[in-house]
Amino acid sequence: MSYLIYLSLKGKKQGLISAGCSTPESIGNRYQAGREDEIQVLHLSHMMTRDQNVNHLPVSFTKPIDKSSPLLGLAIDKNELLDALFKCYRVNLVGQLEFFYEIKLTGATIVDFSCHYPHSIDDNDQIPYETVQLDYKSVSFTHRAAGTTGYAISQLQGREEERPLLSGFSSLIKPLETAVEDLFSKKFMLKNEVTGDNCCHVAYGINTAKGLKKGVSKEAGITDTINSKVEEDLEVEYLYQTKIGMKK
Repeated sequence: MSYLIYLSLKGKKQGLISAGCSTPESIGNRYQAGREDEIQVLHLSHMMTRDQNVNHLPVSFTKPIDKSSPLLGLAIDKNELLDALFKCYRVNLVGQLEFFYEIKLTGATIVDFSCHYPHSIDDNDQIPYETVQLDYKSVSFTHRAAGTTGYAISQLQGREEERPLLSGFSSLIKPLETAVEDLFSKKFMLKNEVTGDNCCHVAYGINTAKGLKKGVSKEAGITDTINSKVEEDLEVEYLYQTKIGMKK
C-alpha cells in the first residue's frame, strides 16, 4: 500500500501556510484529526541527476484544493521563500502508523503551480487537486527508523525574495563565476571560483572589446565563440542560474 504523506509548509512572509489545511472547513470529510496544520500530499516525486555536476530538479507534489490554495498562489506571485517538511508514514509491525521518513527543503520557492478539476461526468469519482513544484536552496533526507541521513545544497543559493521570475527561471545569483579562455577553441569556460566546477546551462553576459556577448553556457560550461580579441578587461557581467534563457 502507498504511504501517507503530510506537509508542513512555512513562508517567510505568510507564516505557517499549512495551518488549518486538514480541517473540515478546508477539505470536508477528508479532514484528519491531529493533522489539522498539515497539508495532505497525494503524490510526491523528486529527481537529482548528474553529468559533470549534480542537477537538482524541482520537488513536485500533488495536494487537494484546500485552505492553502490561495496562499500558494500568493507565494508564487511574490516569489516567497518557503521551508517545507514532508513527513512519510507507514504501518509498523504492530499495526500503528509510524513517522519513519522525512524530506526537508529550505529556501524553497514555487516554480510551477497548477490546478486540475476532473471531468464532472467521466471522472466523477476523482477530487479536484493541485500540483506544486518547488525549487530549493538545500534538501535533507532522514530515515528516522533506520538512523540514516543525507544533505545537499543546490546551485540556487542567491535567490532574492519578491524578485520577479520569468517562466522556468530562478533568481539572480552572485557572480562567483569567472570567464576563462579556452586557448584551443577560442571559447570561454564558466567556472565557479569557490568549487572550481564548470557552470552548465547558465545564462551569461561577458563584456568584451566589441561589447556585451550574451548566451547560455553549454555542457561542460563552454560558451559560444567570442569573436572579438580577448582583452584584459574581459569579465562576466551577470549570471543567471537557469536552464532556459537569460534576463538583463
